[in-house]
Amino acid sequence: MAPEQIPGVERILGVLEADKRQIIVDELAGAIQTGKIQRKIPYLKCLIKKQMEGEFIPERSILVAKKRHDALIAKERLKRQKERERPAGPVPTVEESMLKIESSELDPALKAIMMRMGKGMIAKK
Repeated sequence: MAPEQIPGVERILGVLEADKRQIIVDELAGAIQTGKIQRKIPYLKCLIKKQMEGEFIPERSILVAKKRHDALIAKERLKRQKERERPAGPVPTVEESMLKIESSELDPALKAIMMRMGKGMIAKK
């Protein structure tokens, strides 16, 4: 649909209740996707008339709505996955970790082992 047609389409859809508009738009989108609709505005008007007369039976709108819903779910999953993969913050250096160990209240023997391991890691650099 051409961008200049959008205000007219919005005006035409304005006669419907808000909850019915999306169903009609989805039905139109599904019909357009088939490639069989040449005159979109007259087809839209026909859908609206059927809806207003209680004769509208959704054929394609259910599949269009499902595809939109599935795309939203996939987008949300991808977003959550990226958030899980992102590090929580900057990774501390060995030196920073050693300072934390020195100032901690760990068992002295454990602290000594950890410090020795940290110094070994610094020496390997």
